[in-house]
Amino acid sequence: MFKVFLALRKGISVLPECANSLHTSIVQNNYRFKEKALQILNDSQIDSTRKIESLKTVLNLKNDSPAFKIAFENGKAELVTEFMKKKNETSNVSDAEMLIYLRYVPKYLDVVDQKLVTTFIDRILGMEFVPDSALYDVIHGLSGTKEWQKGISLYNQLKNPSKNCLENLIIASVNSWDFDTCFRLLKQLCISYSTISDHILETLVESKVFETLNKTGKYHLKLFISLLAENEIYPSNNVTKKLERQLVSNGYTVNRFLFKRHGKCPKCSTQFQVQTPLTFREYSRLKGAVMKNVLVGNDVFQRSTPEEVEDFKIFIKDRAPFDVIIDGLNVLYISGIRVDQSIKYRKLLSLIQQLKEENKKVLLIGRKHMENGLRNINVSKYCHLYLVNNDSEDDPFMIYSSLMSGPDCYVATRDFLRNHMFNLKDPELKEFFVRWRKTRQLKNFVIENDKICYLPPVKEDRVAQFSENLESVHIPYEDGKARPIIDPPKTWLCAKRITS
Repeated sequence: MFKVFLALRKGISVLPECANSLHTSIVQNNYRFKEKALQILNDSQIDSTRKIESLKTVLNLKNDSPAFKIAFENGKAELVTEFMKKKNETSNVSDAEMLIYLRYVPKYLDVVDQKLVTTFIDRILGMEFVPDSALYDVIHGLSGTKEWQKGISLYNQLKNPSKNCLENLIIASVNSWDFDTCFRLLKQLCISYSTISDHILETLVESKVFETLNKTGKYHLKLFISLLAENEIYPSNNVTKKLERQLVSNGYTVNRFLFKRHGKCPKCSTQFQVQTPLTFREYSRLKGAVMKNVLVGNDVFQRSTPEEVEDFKIFIKDRAPFDVIIDGLNVLYISGIRVDQSIKYRKLLSLIQQLKEENKKVLLIGRKHMENGLRNINVSKYCHLYLVNNDSEDDPFMIYSSLMSGPDCYVATRDFLRNHMFNLKDPELKEFFVRWRKTRQLKNFVIENDKICYLPPVKEDRVAQFSENLESVHIPYEDGKARPIIDPPKTWLCAKRITS
């Protein structure tokens, strides 16, 4: 610390060295503390009470709660349980101590004491006021008991719902073989948080839900695949391996393949599902909902101004409809980050010229800092141009102009546009938004001869899918390799029922 003080007097040029020295000292101290803590926790000669007291002394802790946390984090749940049982019999356990114990219940289901858990939950819920932060731990605790369903009603009362709480309740429903509740909670998870973790998927696939594909088993498998498809979830290779074992035991032959644009599975010749455009009625519903929930609400005004939005609306009213809306900044960087700016702009112009030659009416939406670069390529000669403020979020302007241009308008961007989909709470509207994006988004580009060329949207729907009566199942999955988030994985699982 004295070095830091001297650095402040001499000037900031020596601060990085002092900061590194201070960081190294903290890391070394943390390592020594961890070593001491492990020595105490692993000492078989002393009982749980002395271990907790020794931890408090060595680590200079004022109460038991941090010591419990250290013990839990180092896999010593049985030590905390033994200590808590003794303390509960002889003195009052504090609220903080009870909540820490409940927090770790899902991680140590086989070790925690169920009676103790129930006692602590009753005490916490008996308080005059229970904040959300305490209810989180109560729900964690309930998820490890036979009364886990009470946690669902508590979860629905939360002002600020927690993803971890919902995930633990899902695991509790799987462990209890209550798969109808499980899939209901999984849908709720997807609506609120858009995805399902691999841990949850593995827990579900390893359970008895797909052990026998009778009428109920098939129903649940269809629900599972539909959840993956509707939310564009791509499970890991580990998840698909576990699912493969279940499918093989139920009379399927399973293969893996790389997706290519040929319409059929190369392993079983099943035709892939085709992405279906929205009907006029579906499009009208989506347009109305987007205007209300995505554009008129807080979504635009968070990073724009009412004046800018009003000006843009007048601009669109005077010039729409368009055939293609281009996300200027997004497409500009298709050429690469380190490419010279003038080259980037020339390549962007090449895409606009290609669309112009196809008699497309184009709107380019950019940022004001792009003005000079766009002027240099005389972009206004080939398309309409609107520049939003540098601090504004350009996606809502792009979505607005596209929807105002009608169902045949395309959007050229590699942005996933997911944030705006999540503002649509209705699952049916979410599905409409995804279908609109898949069929009207130009996201595949190639660079040839210093020109950016677009490829039409892929016709096949690259999500998990099944044929009638589950004769075949196809699931795209992550192979562990990095990929652009906008592009679905190329690795697929093919499962075909063996017919006699």
